[in-house]
Amino acid sequence: MLPVLLLPEIEVSESGAGTPFELDASHESQLTITLEITHILQQHSLDLSILGSRDGTNWLYPPLAGFSQKFYCGTYHITLDLKGRPDVRYLLPRWKLSRWGHSAEPPLFGLYLMIEPARAHALTLGAAHT
Repeated sequence: MLPVLLLPEIEVSESGAGTPFELDASHESQLTITLEITHILQQHSLDLSILGSRDGTNWLYPPLAGFSQKFYCGTYHITLDLKGRPDVRYLLPRWKLSRWGHSAEPPLFGLYLMIEPARAHALTLGAAHT
């Protein structure tokens, strides 16, 4: 599995979800999910989680993984461990936007998600430090 977009770059202004992503049959059990936040308004936050499904319709709870609440642009990584979860064939990114403080503007975030084998991500990080 090469790095692929789980969620292409989008701008979101309300809570929602992406489209179901089907894992190929040869996916590795540990995957790295990279969240890139390219735009964010002050005093707004993003909660993003990854749901799993057997059939792409019925989603399992609790979420398989989630990023801690984000307030700033940047690149963030989490590892999704699917060992012991051979039933999961689909992934779905879901986000919740919040406003705090006295901001009158509606939330606006630019973001995308990429997924790749954790081993490949670790090799990339290692190469960057040599």
